Amino acid sequence: MAHLGLPVSRLIRVAYGPFQLGTLPRGGVEEVPARILREQLPADVAPAPPTRAKRG
Repeated sequence: MAHLGLPVSRLIRVAYGPFQLGTLPRGGVEEVPARILREQLPADVAPAPPTRAKRG
């Protein structure tokens, strides 16, 4: 938040997800594939599965 110029007096964790950082370096970013999100998160939070186009 300091990077954005916003002071932080304290942080409160409200949830801890099912994801592990593993070897992700400090400041690193890695996209979680939608399939993994659907498997790990509740249905009302995870992205909808892709729909298959109907052949005409």
